Amino acid sequence: MKARYESAAEAAAALCGDAGVAEAVTAHARECALVTMLIGMRVAKGMTQTDVARKMGVHPSTVSKLEASADDWLRIAEVVRYARALGMGASLSFEDPALPAAERIKDAVFEIHRRLNDLAALAKSVGEDKAITDKISQFYGEVLFNFLLKFRDSHERLQTVLRLDGQHEAANASETPVQGPANAEAREPVAAVV
Repeated sequence: MKARYESAAEAAAALCGDAGVAEAVTAHARECALVTMLIGMRVAKGMTQTDVARKMGVHPSTVSKLEASADDWLRIAEVVRYARALGMGASLSFEDPALPAAERIKDAVFEIHRRLNDLAALAKSVGEDKAITDKISQFYGEVLFNFLLKFRDSHERLQTVLRLDGQHEAANASETPVQGPANAEAREPVAAVV
């Protein structure tokens, strides 16, 4: 028997002696991804199902059923109440794959901006606590550093594609201005924080 497995699906298949089990376990994991995430958040918070049920104002069996269900059976209101019971917020966002990639990227930038503003508000609220404000300042630096690394990586990939397509020269010759805050359409993403 193999000592290490690449996934739980592979281990289950080996234990059962049936390669088809791996497909079934993988399919089940896909069907329960949100439920698995909820359980992981509860466990990380050190809470039991009974703790969550008490905060939700429901019987523990309700939480047990929620955690034993597939994602398709979840109701948004239940997920929101569960998240709030964990002391967390929940948000629901929609992404339109028909939108150009540039629009979807703008949406992501607006979301990052909103979250960084939340962090700035936190820094302001703790004001005098130098340890916390120093950590927040350090985090801002890390965010900027990581963003620039990823941006450079994406830019290099784009340049490679342009060179391969023979469009590199045309892109360099173009005098099209880069859209920035002054001439970019400021459109907030479609999202609701609940």
